[in-house]
This record gives sequence, structure tokens and C-alpha cells, in this order.
Amino acid sequence: MQHLGIQTRSSARRLFTGNWGHLARILACVAWSLFVNLVDEWLVRPLVQDLAVIGVLLVLLMAWLWVFAIPRPHRRWWVVFSLFSLCACQALASFASLPLGQRVLTAAISMAILAAAARWIGRVALSALLGSMLVLAAANAWLPENLWPLLTHFRVLAVGTFTVDNGNYPVLPLDVVRTQHGEVVLTVTRWPDTRFGSNTDDYLQAVKSGKLPADHLVYQYMQLAPENGRIGARPATAQELAEVQPTELSGALAPFDRSTWAVVGGRVLQYTVRTQSSAGAVDAALQPVQYAPELAELIVQAHQDEWKDWSQALRKAGVAPVAPWRIDNGVLSGKWRGRTVHVRVDAQFVIGSGSFTKPGAHELLLGGSNLLEVVSLAGNRPHVVASLHGSPANPIGEGMQVGPIGTADKDAVFVNASPAYILSFTGDGHARRIYTAPNDDLQFLASIRTAPGAAPEILADDRSAVRSSSTTYLTSYTYRDGQLYRNWRVFESGIENVRQVQFFPGQPPCLVAAVAGSGAYVVLARHFWPLQPALVVAWLLVLAGFMVAGWQQRRRLRWR
Repeated sequence: MQHLGIQTRSSARRLFTGNWGHLARILACVAWSLFVNLVDEWLVRPLVQDLAVIGVLLVLLMAWLWVFAIPRPHRRWWVVFSLFSLCACQALASFASLPLGQRVLTAAISMAILAAAARWIGRVALSALLGSMLVLAAANAWLPENLWPLLTHFRVLAVGTFTVDNGNYPVLPLDVVRTQHGEVVLTVTRWPDTRFGSNTDDYLQAVKSGKLPADHLVYQYMQLAPENGRIGARPATAQELAEVQPTELSGALAPFDRSTWAVVGGRVLQYTVRTQSSAGAVDAALQPVQYAPELAELIVQAHQDEWKDWSQALRKAGVAPVAPWRIDNGVLSGKWRGRTVHVRVDAQFVIGSGSFTKPGAHELLLGGSNLLEVVSLAGNRPHVVASLHGSPANPIGEGMQVGPIGTADKDAVFVNASPAYILSFTGDGHARRIYTAPNDDLQFLASIRTAPGAAPEILADDRSAVRSSSTTYLTSYTYRDGQLYRNWRVFESGIENVRQVQFFPGQPPCLVAAVAGSGAYVVLARHFWPLQPALVVAWLLVLAGFMVAGWQQRRRLRWR
């Protein structure tokens, strides 16, 4: 009887140990599936995309070292399971934009095919395959694989997609406004949208009652703001829209299409109307000089009409709009520190504000027909303190970003011409180019300062200096002595409309950016963790572990 009891306890111990051993193997497989995908996203692809043929040779060397470091009896299993993990992760990421039902069905079929192939070729256990699929599906649900490169330099606080027409909005518009609760980001999405409390019946009723025209794309305004420590999306109220500059959320065809508004059920809705015929729009767009007089006049007229319609819509919704800086008949008008300001200018629209001629100055940057002007708001008589006139042979350019350039509290103008360049104004009213891009592909996105007195990071889309491809990637630079010095590069294409916003008081600012062509947005917080170097060290340790295991196996075989 005593012998039987000992035998029973021994069997139970083996069963318990065996279950834990099986669980440990599954967890190791799950960890490996994530590891190989991180190596692919953070090491392999950057080498190929940045160093061209040299990068391909380095990747081939890495693969050769790894494959031949694996003990021969286990080599097929490891290679097949690694390929399964890579294919499964990419397949799951490619299905992320599909509707839920279609996504689940397509993913299930694809995973079944991949699992059958891995089981047949590599004899991989079904438990390892299932565990890997579940973890990779969860990882892609949290953040699609195509955005994993951002994790090397950012924490992803939120990611989502709004429904927009790519013809109207090839890139999701983003505008930072200050409300009574702090800074928020406003954008647009199609209306109606069942996710945000509207449906097709609401649209049909609005058309029937004459509030909306039929066969128009209609958009509602959305707000990205903190909610219980997280960034959430919800419809913006009319009170929150009072601070908005409506032109900041206009579509890609402005000023040939201009926005107008209707109030339906207390919501301010946007749709567009034509301002010019197709032939006239083509003629104006093909003018040889950026902001030619005809185009500049069209922009001014569209802005005036939009402001009139916008003001009427907000008043219908029960709020008074906050008047922006405006230029009417050559006079800049607006409010500054409680007093009304009027300044005669040659420019026709307002680009932005900052400290352009000296640190700490309060100034506005204005644009016109191949013209830039800087207006100082300081003193008793605000006036134009600097100007720049372009020529037909050397136009100024149009797409502009305003931001800090050095450690001093002074701003520069980042002009996305071809090639892009950085423009700085001096204290005596002159303007000079302090940097010109070495290629036509570089486009500036933003200049952000993460801490007071620190050198700002200049974010740009730029291509590899080694490859001949024009594909651009999110790149950080620091300006010093007339040159841009690269800090880091995230191998993610299509990041546009980067905005800096203070979501959480007392914490470093966040970045909100749009992903071109998708209606997607991402909210980022900068971190300084050395994740890529840590992954390199981890890969070397794994390689060394495989080598040691192979050496031990050969040693055991030699002593048999």
C-alpha cells in the first residue's frame, strides 16, 4: 500500500511537471513569434530600406548566421515556425481595414492555410501555432503591424480611423484649438456615422427638410481629447467649434471648392460647393508662380465667404464665433490683448504666428501673391517689420510650417518647395535662406521642442541617401551651423499633418499625426528608450544561445 502511494505521488508529480513544461514551451513559442516580427520591423526592414544593397547583404548575413547556428535536428522546425509567424502577422495587419465580419472570416481562412502548411512542412505543434496566432492577433488589434516602427521612438497613446473620402481629404485634417478644458484636436468624419449616434434616416430627413443638399458628401466635426487619462474621440459641440478656424479643416480642392455649413439636430455639418468651373480651376492651378494674383484673389474670396457662412451656422447653433485674424481690402484686423488692431499690409491671408525677427517677439506671418510679410504686434502701433518678395524665376513656395529652429525662443519658416528650404528673418527686416534640402523629396512636417531651452527636433519626410527610391520616411533632424543632422529615422511612410498638442498639463506635449490615404490618425508621446540597440543585443544573445546549444549537441554526439 505504501508502495502504491509513492507511485501515485510520482505520477502526479510527472503530470504536473509535464503540464508546466508544455505551457513553458507554448509561452516560448509565443515570445519567439513576437520577437521575429520585431526583428523584421525594427532591424531587417530598416537595413534594406536605408542601405539598399549593403543592407540586403547584411540581412542575408544575419539569416545565414542564424540558420546555421540552429542545431541540425531542430533547424526545419525553427525556420518554418519563424516564417509562419512573419506571414501570419503581415496577413493579420493587411486585414485590419476590412469590416469586422469580413476581417474575421478572411483571417480565419488565411490562418488555417498557414497553420496547415506549418504543420505539414515543419511538424509544428498546433498549440504553438494557435498561441502564436492569438498573440499576433491581439498585437495587431492594439496597433497594426505597419505602425510598429513608430514604437522605436514613441509611445502610442491612441490610434483610430475616421471615414473620409480620399478625394476630399487625402490626408485627415487636424487642427489644435484651446477650449476651457485645455487643448484638443479637431478633425472631420463622414456624416451620418452609427459609431457617433447618427444614421441614414437622419440624413434623409435633413435632405427632405431642405437643410442639406442631396448627393453631397457631408462631414461632422470630431474632437480628440483626454478622457479619464486616455485619448478619446467624440463629436465636437458647437461651443468647442467657436475657436476653430474653418479654413484649417477645408478639403484638398480648396479654394476651387469651398466649405459651407448646415445645423442639423444641434450639430454643425460641413459640405462643399464649387467656386469655379473645372476649366477655370485648371488654369489657375497651372499658373507658373505660386500664389499668382488670380489664385490669391480666389483664396481671399473663398475665405471671406466661408467665414460668413461659418458665423451664420454657429449663431444658428447658439454660439458666437471667435473672430480670427483677417485681411480685408489690404487691412489686417484682429484682437490682441483686449484691443482691436488694424494694420495696412500688402499680403492677403494669415499663415501663422511666432517670433520671427527676434526671440520672444509677438508677430504674425502673412502671405500673398509670391509675398511674405511679418507684422509685429508689440508696442502701441503694430506694423510690418519684415517682408520678402519672390520672383517668377525664384518663387517663394506655398506649403509652410512655422516652428523653432534653435535653442533661442525664435521661429523660422519651413517652406515645402522643390527643393524645400528654411527661411529666417533678421531683426533689420531681411529674410535669408539658412538651409536648402539636398533633394526634391524632403518635406518638412513640424518642428517640436520637447523641453524648454532644448534644441528642437525638426520632423520631415525624407528619403534614403543611399537608395535611388523616392520613398520617404519619418525622420528627425537637428539644425546646426547651416546643416541638418539626422537624429533618427522611423521607417514609416505616409505620416502627415503632424501637430503638437498639450493634452495633459504638466507633461511633455504629445504629437497627433494623420496617415495619408487612410483616414487614420495616431497620437504619440516621445520616449528615449534605446529599444533598437536593446533588440540588437537580444538578437546577438539568441544567436549565441543557438550556437551554444549546437555545440553542446555535437559534444554529446561525439562522446557517445
